[in-house]
Amino acid sequence: DDIIIAIADTGIYLNHPEFAGAFVPGWNFVNNTPVAQDDHTHGTHCAGIARGGPVVPGVAPKAKLMPMKCLSETGIGAEDWIIGAIEFAYEHGAHVISLSLGGGGTPEDEQCLAINRAHDLGMLCTVAAGNGGPGPSTVLSPGMAKNSICVAALCLPSQLDGTIGWCKGPIAEFSSRGPVIFNGVDYRKPDITAPGVNICSTMWNNILKSCIDSIHGLGTGTSMATPHIAGVCALMRQKFPDASAEEIKQLLLSNATPLGTTPDAEGAGLVNVLKAIGGTIVPPRLEITPNVADFGTNTGPPDGTWDPAPIVVLIKNVSNNAISLSPLATAVPNGVTLNLPGSFSLAPGETKLFSIGISVDNAAMVDGRYSAAILLGTPQEIIRVA
Repeated sequence: DDIIIAIADTGIYLNHPEFAGAFVPGWNFVNNTPVAQDDHTHGTHCAGIARGGPVVPGVAPKAKLMPMKCLSETGIGAEDWIIGAIEFAYEHGAHVISLSLGGGGTPEDEQCLAINRAHDLGMLCTVAAGNGGPGPSTVLSPGMAKNSICVAALCLPSQLDGTIGWCKGPIAEFSSRGPVIFNGVDYRKPDITAPGVNICSTMWNNILKSCIDSIHGLGTGTSMATPHIAGVCALMRQKFPDASAEEIKQLLLSNATPLGTTPDAEGAGLVNVLKAIGGTIVPPRLEITPNVADFGTNTGPPDGTWDPAPIVVLIKNVSNNAISLSPLATAVPNGVTLNLPGSFSLAPGETKLFSIGISVDNAAMVDGRYSAAILLGTPQEIIRVA
């Protein structure tokens, strides 16, 4: 009951019967008042997914909600409104913030830096990947922030029957994809996946197609996936009150269930609530520098083979225990061969040079940008190959 989820959005319909007794004070940055009333329905729908009420419970039904209006009645928000909401949330005791919003930017823009600061101060920041898929490098800011928990949208197995155009596979077509590579750093976005198609939740003013009754409606988007993860983070914060935000984030990701697509689409995979809550906090194990092996532009002959010089990555064991690693190449495009070292071990504090070779059969490729991933240990211990 003492865990607070801030909903930074269009506000929340404060008179919705599902939310009776659920609120702590928030703020309206659009109109500069303490009343963060929804005039759109987007925020109300997200709040219902995270917390819900007696009729349609959310993921964390006993959490408190901090209503934050940083998007107008048209769903548009100024950067200073969004940053203000992030800062207000952690300054006023929110444990989790849910941001189902995004726009153009970089991982080092002001919104992303605000996310990083809040995370470092202990607040878990769940952010929508965006609805710009299925093309590559379409993740929005602040979802691309290093410390965000960036959320992709899942199609449930029952939605893969051909009747929903967005659902051609486990990841919804609209869900924004990675990679997010900036200044030679792979930010590994999105982080995780949650349901995001035809989600039944609370609504304002009968704007959405109704479900259950006239005060609940159906919504679709990474906006709907994000508050699912916010609710899970609230449950985890309750279970692990002394853990850092980074420790909880890594526990969440390491217990996700891979969906068999690519890290650029699904991140670590589908959230597994029971495994995450039942898991054990484990400090970070590896430091990888750099975490992306970018081979640049293929300059080989059109019908020949391109064999550029290997790229060397530094891997350090930053834990207190010996680690055994068995590198595994994943999501490798047809026509590409990755040459990797075999299994190896690292003593505590030990550093190893890790050489990555690549061979490309140009006759089997068409023009485009390609990527793969090298899994070293957990789903978070990867090196991207571009």
